[in-house]
Amino acid sequence: MNGSTVPDTYTILPDDVHDQLWERIFVRLDRGDSLITTQDCQLAIESEYLEVTSSDPTSTLKELFRQAIQTFNDEHPEKLVARGVQNSVTRAFQSGVFKLDWDPIRIGQAGESSIERFKTRGKVQRFLEDVQVDPSLIDSHLCVSHAIDVVNGNKELLQPHSPTESLSPEEAPPPPVSPEAREAVTDGTVSQSEVDERAAAENQTRAAIAKRAIDERVASGEIDHAEGERLRNSILGQDARDEIERKLAGAVDYAVRFVQTFEAMKRISPNSDEALRFLIFNKGLLDEDKGGEVMSRAVTDLASDVDLLHEVIDIMDRNDQEIRMISVGLPPYSYIVKRGSERVGNLTIEEDFVDQRRELSSEEMSDKLNVKDSASRVLVYYPEW
Repeated sequence: MNGSTVPDTYTILPDDVHDQLWERIFVRLDRGDSLITTQDCQLAIESEYLEVTSSDPTSTLKELFRQAIQTFNDEHPEKLVARGVQNSVTRAFQSGVFKLDWDPIRIGQAGESSIERFKTRGKVQRFLEDVQVDPSLIDSHLCVSHAIDVVNGNKELLQPHSPTESLSPEEAPPPPVSPEAREAVTDGTVSQSEVDERAAAENQTRAAIAKRAIDERVASGEIDHAEGERLRNSILGQDARDEIERKLAGAVDYAVRFVQTFEAMKRISPNSDEALRFLIFNKGLLDEDKGGEVMSRAVTDLASDVDLLHEVIDIMDRNDQEIRMISVGLPPYSYIVKRGSERVGNLTIEEDFVDQRRELSSEEMSDKLNVKDSASRVLVYYPEW
């Protein structure tokens, strides 16, 4: 999506985040949101930013969003603002049709002329002038055809949505697949169903994190309990929310990804455990200063233990399904260490993690991640196998 189609946030966001945010905004417009003012669109993009990145935008980023949206809407009111106005008029006409109890024939006969008269009202014209939308951009025929479809039961009522009401997991577009994952599907390393399964799980995780953000807003008094519950219900059904909360009980947001990763790594076959201990013990291979010394020791150990050598080769060949998921960087692993920005010295992993992965429950791992002493926290690093 280039700068002539949506506000130019390429300069302040990674390309993939930029594309996801604006794709979600257009899905909102498709569902009927009335994102008309700069503030409407800014609140919406901030809400979607939380969904996409699992973090709140900084005050600086909020201001940059505002500036980009304001400039774009001033230059291209027909792109976003006009669609928001169209949705608002469509919903108002739909409401009027039901109040007047018009049938499809009556809607077809009088609908378009009613909307054209509506557009000539002084208050409406002043509003359209303020938002720089030409009245001709409001499609009367579209309003009428939508109302007829609703009355006939062919379409759902166009519902109002707050700008802060993010897309539900059912409404949201699927998360983008990384180039590595697309290549892995093509060459058969992973299947498309495996990619889809991880994407669905990721949607649930995002919903859980977003729900916690709503809980914090209620606790701080930013929104009341009724609004909080409405937003929670829009994100995830009650049963699914309860299941996610059970799994992630006690984990603060930064730890959620690690708990998810911990659960996923339990799927690695026990046949790989000894090789994993060996790789962790020899992690100094990735240290430029110690690599040579560690390499000599590792080669000697592998030469004397053929079974271990084969286990390590199996890992390198990604014969284990979960290790294939790690190597491709599918969720949740993609959120632990970003490709191209690994800093091995900033991450720790010890050999006993292999045993902890088998013995600890998710609740116990969550407790370890939430201790105040940062040196006691568990961090998981996975090498580029």
